[in-house]
Amino acid sequence: MRRLTVEFNDESYIILEELAREMGNSKKEAIKKALSLLKIAIEEQKQGSTLEFANKEKNYRKEVAFLY
Repeated sequence: MRRLTVEFNDESYIILEELAREMGNSKKEAIKKALSLLKIAIEEQKQGSTLEFANKEKNYRKEVAFLY
């Protein structure tokens, strides 16, 4: 396994802590899951897919745009 040191600004570090706590994971696991999700999103975008969040009860859809 490889090791990587990453520096975060205060805002990003707080977000990472909040996400990890909300997910019940360590910060390391939260980063791994985020990378996995980003990888899938980029692969799908390359194939012409979009990433959307939809809520039928509130009748809205939001498309997430990725620039890679």
